[in-house]
Amino acid sequence: VAWLRVDTQTILTIAGHVITKNHRISVSHGDGSWSLVLREVAPGDGGRYMCQINTEPMMSQLHLLQVVVPPDIDDEASSREIIIKEGENAAMQCVASGTPPPSIAWRREDARHFKIDNSTLVSKSSGEWLNLTGVERATSGAYLCIASNGVPPSVSKRIILHVIFAPSVWTGRVAIRALSGTAVSLQCTAEAYPVPQTYWVLNGEQRLVNGTKYRHSRSSRGYRHTATLVVSNMSREDAGSYRCHVENSAGKAYAD
Repeated sequence: VAWLRVDTQTILTIAGHVITKNHRISVSHGDGSWSLVLREVAPGDGGRYMCQINTEPMMSQLHLLQVVVPPDIDDEASSREIIIKEGENAAMQCVASGTPPPSIAWRREDARHFKIDNSTLVSKSSGEWLNLTGVERATSGAYLCIASNGVPPSVSKRIILHVIFAPSVWTGRVAIRALSGTAVSLQCTAEAYPVPQTYWVLNGEQRLVNGTKYRHSRSSRGYRHTATLVVSNMSREDAGSYRCHVENSAGKAYAD
C-alpha cells in the first residue's frame, strides 16, 4: 500500500515507511486499513491524495483535502485614514485573504446609512472597494470593512474618513440684555474640518483675549464645534456687537 500526492506526483509512504522528507507526515496501519496522518496542516497541504494498492490490476482510492483558513485583512494593502475635500470622490479598499476566499462587507461604525452613487442611501455595501461619490461633511466618520468566509472568526478593520470643508457658523440669540455686574454667556455653533480656530471680536475692532474679564472656550464633536464666550461683571462699556470668528485651512466665516 502506498500513499501519493497526486498534484505533485510525489510518493509519500510505502507500506509502513515514510518516503517523503516532510516530518509532519506519518502512516498508521490497523484492522485492515492504512491511514495517512498529516500534522500541523497548512494551506499548502490542500489537494488530492491517493491510496494505491499494488494488486493486479492496481486498485486506488482518491481523497480530496480542503484546508480552510479564517479570513485575515492585510493592513498594509488596505486603506488607512483618508482625508479628502468636500465634493470629491473617496475610494476605500479592504484586502483580505483566507480559504475559501472571504467576502467583504462595509458599514458605518455608528450604523448610520450612507450614500453611494451620489443618491442611493444604504446601510451596508459589499466588495473589496467602497466608492463614495461627491462626499459631503455628513459622509465623514468611521467605516468598518468586515471579512468573512464561513470559517470563524470574522475580522474587521476600521477606516476613518475625514472630509475637509470651509467653516459655516451661526449664533442663537441676536440680542441679549444683562444687568450691571452680572456675567453673560454667548455661544456660536460652527461646522468645519480641520478643527478650526475660534475667537471673538467686540464692535468689529477689539479681539477679546482670555483673562479675568473674558473667558473663551470651545467644545467639539466630530465636525461640529461650539464656541462659548463668558463676559464677567458686565458694565456699560461691555455693550456692543460681539462677533464669533471661525477659521481653518479651508476658509473662514463669522456670525454676530
